[in-house]
Amino acid sequence: MTYNWSDITYAEFMNVFSDLKKITSDQFTFYLNLAPNYIDITYYFGDLPAERQKYIAMLVLAHLLSLALRGANGGVGPITNASEGSVSVGFQGFPGGYNWWKQTPYGAMFWSIISRYLSPQLVSGDTGCWM
Repeated sequence: MTYNWSDITYAEFMNVFSDLKKITSDQFTFYLNLAPNYIDITYYFGDLPAERQKYIAMLVLAHLLSLALRGANGGVGPITNASEGSVSVGFQGFPGGYNWWKQTPYGAMFWSIISRYLSPQLVSGDTGCWM
């Protein structure tokens, strides 16, 4: 069974993440519908109780909404360069990577949870490479 993101309500979310109170109901709905494209909660956390899956999903949503709030006022991502005269700042941000998740406290919390589920996979056999 696939995780149902619509279990997260605007009122419940705002109760928990009151620091994101500038988010409108429409913005919340937009990012709630976008969030499943970033992570498949069922794939990584399907063995957890539904309530815990919901909390993890809420962290993902809080991360996206935090970035949205910041993006309205500037760039998103780690700063890659900066100038002083005429003020110029360059950002590096790519969805899904460690650096992208660590940009907000919510993303960092999510990354610390999911990193336990991410492990390198060893594929044995002929790789087709030869020298």
